Amino acid sequence: MEYTIQNLARLAGVSTRTLRYYDEINLLKPSRINSSGYRIYGKKRSGKTATNLILSGVRGVSRSN
Repeated sequence: MEYTIQNLARLAGVSTRTLRYYDEINLLKPSRINSSGYRIYGKKRSGKTATNLILSGVRGVSRSN
């Protein structure tokens, strides 16, 4: 299964901007970018590892506030 950036953001509870930032800093790269320029995340990238990265970032933000 593949997820668009919007679908993955919704599932993970983060913004699409957060996912774009993770792509920019090479933390979480999309599996591919389709012909329209949309980031597509495959099952491997959007699975447990991606969820852990996203959640650890969210936890890190909440701890520092």
